[in-house]
Amino acid sequence: MLIAIDTRELSDPQVGSGAGVSHYIWGIVRALLKQGQEHTFLIFLDPSIRKDSIEVLLKDGKYVEIQQINTHQYPFFSNHFLFPQYIKQFHPDIFFAPGGQIPLGYNGKSVVTIHDLAIFKHASWFKDKCLGKWFSTHIFVPKTLYKATCLFAVSQATKQDLQKIFRIPEEKIKVVYPGVNTPISIESTVSEKTYFLCLGTLEPRKNFILAVQAFDRLLKKYPELEGSLRLIIAGKRGWKYKELLQTIDTVNKKYTNQKDCVIQELGYISFEKKWSLLKNAIGFIFPSFYEGFGLPVLEAMSLGVPVITTNNGALKEVGQDAVIYVSGEDIDELAKAMQDLLVNQELRESLSALGKKQSEKFSWQQSAEVLLFEFKRIYNQD
Repeated sequence: MLIAIDTRELSDPQVGSGAGVSHYIWGIVRALLKQGQEHTFLIFLDPSIRKDSIEVLLKDGKYVEIQQINTHQYPFFSNHFLFPQYIKQFHPDIFFAPGGQIPLGYNGKSVVTIHDLAIFKHASWFKDKCLGKWFSTHIFVPKTLYKATCLFAVSQATKQDLQKIFRIPEEKIKVVYPGVNTPISIESTVSEKTYFLCLGTLEPRKNFILAVQAFDRLLKKYPELEGSLRLIIAGKRGWKYKELLQTIDTVNKKYTNQKDCVIQELGYISFEKKWSLLKNAIGFIFPSFYEGFGLPVLEAMSLGVPVITTNNGALKEVGQDAVIYVSGEDIDELAKAMQDLLVNQELRESLSALGKKQSEKFSWQQSAEVLLFEFKRIYNQD
């Protein structure tokens, strides 16, 4: 088979750039190239991708062709009409869109990964009066869902949303969980202070404000911890991030006796820094209101870092009985969970072991095997 893959949403995978979708694309494409050695892969990349990242892809597969295409000028026309014409000249047997969108002008056999339907379930989390939002909800996403030959949902929760919101037939949807790319070697930075960690884009749906409020409440209850305990929040600034920063600033002003801020917002961090912070955290806090999957939870568990999260979206599927669940709206409940992790070493060790075991259920190799099986099935259809 000739399998064309649209990976233009990749940022800079070799340094861990990009959000969750970008990390998913990098993980699943590399696994497909390794598992599907008998197939030819045509990879469409953005021109900004570094040469060493391209070399990694070329080494992963046996028959790999790279095409770098710039669709930034006149993006709507380029993405949905020029790009499909460019694809067609190669006559692919399957077109795979791991980023979640099939160009409007493409009509061949196609499969697409659906990461979540948050924009339909919680429209208020996205920019108001935004033309892109209107096109996504009224044209791009619906057209993709109905046009695709097969949909890969990253969780049962996402599959159920597809069926409920768009009435997609169950037989058209396959649940294929992502894997996790845990580095072999991670720097063990010795920190003077114990810290909890939040990772993710700073936006309302991640609900990091709850973590800030809970941490403040914990320090109020145990003021002796002011000098030794910190909350670190890392991730690029998304939409409506200013309220979070204002809340952090308000809390930090309460603890002016400290040389550093009790809550530290680092902004976007490198791939290496992310994994180092994760590995050395006493606990990972992820109080999200909704996740189509919840990759940061899986990453933390893979390192044996105890996790506190919510039972929203697909997070229960990811964490199972290996994490602590709290409400996304109860400050005291989260503060109590953080307190329990701090004082109970036995609990930390138990969650660490359970988390590592749970994370082993998610494998890029298994994901790629399922995708390749479906590619072959679709290819053999009349």
